[in-house]
Amino acid sequence: MNSGKAKIFNQSFLEIALINFLVLITFYSLIVAIGPYAVDVLHLSTAVSGLLVGIVVIGSLVMRMMSGAILAKISTKTMMLIGAFVLIPTMVAYHFATSMIVLLLIRFIQGMMIGLIGTVTNTAVVFVVPAERRSEGISYFSLSTVIATALGPFLGLALSGVSYSFLFNVETGIAGLAFLATLFIHKSAVDIKAHTATKTATTDAPTGLHRFMEPKAIPLAMAFSHCNVDVFGDSELFVLLYEGSTYEPSD
Repeated sequence: MNSGKAKIFNQSFLEIALINFLVLITFYSLIVAIGPYAVDVLHLSTAVSGLLVGIVVIGSLVMRMMSGAILAKISTKTMMLIGAFVLIPTMVAYHFATSMIVLLLIRFIQGMMIGLIGTVTNTAVVFVVPAERRSEGISYFSLSTVIATALGPFLGLALSGVSYSFLFNVETGIAGLAFLATLFIHKSAVDIKAHTATKTATTDAPTGLHRFMEPKAIPLAMAFSHCNVDVFGDSELFVLLYEGSTYEPSD
């Protein structure tokens, strides 16, 4: 029987998975809608629309590299609260993006907040699942990303079909829900510094490039980035723009 197994789906696990899901929904839903919005509403080129898709990933990368230094100054939950809170006005700002520069800035800030929150959720989940069921727990947690990847594009296309203003309003609501979920999360559950204090006390402090990244993880990170951005993002954008340029409604 499985009754003796340590519980994976505890409150902290569900909260972290929910926050991860909501934040990624704002990413994947807009990644398919922002290109057509830039072309159809702002009358920008398809090349610029591609940049608008990718800039959010650059923002996420920049923030992930900075998150270690930020974590040394503030608590992990505060990091999440800042990220989720700033995400709300960022979604609202889409209503007022009337130029390429403004839209690029909004997308970059959104990427930074996604990176800030994602750094915490993807690390903290390791500490809220039982050690003996860690692989199983992380697999279940990854479903929040998989579902967001599948549901986000559908949501973005369906809502933008109503109107882009409606899409941005829903995105704002989703960001608000992520912020509320962050308020209720236990501070100790996401306290990465407390969980890693013993390990860091017994090892030498990283220096140079090692302060920002683990070189051994670079090949895997590059492969994931290629699949997520070059394959998924570019393919989605190409299909949408191609469909919009060739589809002719019947009489």
